[in-house]
Amino acid sequence: MPFPECGAMSQGYIGYQLQQAIKEEMKKRELSKEIATVITQVVVDENDPAFKNPTKAVGSFFTEEQAKKLMDEKGYIMKEDANRGWRRVVPSPLPLPKTVIEEPVIKTLVNAGHAVITVGGGGIPVVDKGNGNLEGVPAVIDKDFASEKIAELLNADKYV
Repeated sequence: MPFPECGAMSQGYIGYQLQQAIKEEMKKRELSKEIATVITQVVVDENDPAFKNPTKAVGSFFTEEQAKKLMDEKGYIMKEDANRGWRRVVPSPLPLPKTVIEEPVIKTLVNAGHAVITVGGGGIPVVDKGNGNLEGVPAVIDKDFASEKIAELLNADKYV
């Protein structure tokens, strides 16, 4: 499965779990507020040096033989991980993402008083190909940097 789609599935699944837990806690505290998870795309610079030297290990461990087969068949970059086996590595562009595509939706929900779960896992990294065309890229965005970016875009005084 393509890496960006894995990120989207992860955001949705974890967002659902958080929504359920937060809603239950709100009921206990007799708070009435709606909660929404927004599957979030973050724009990164495709010329970031991280794309030339991927370092973020993701996924399962493999033997060296399995890793070489994946590199040949799928074009993955695989590296040995602390004598525990081989893993796929992807770029982790830094610092802040350029923007969050769903910013207007998030602002609308926040301004309406709803709780919003967003930039889960750092967001799905995308590059802008021009004319509004976005392309998902196999990369991992630092969660703190993505959270900082959304707080900046929302002009937030407090962000949890």
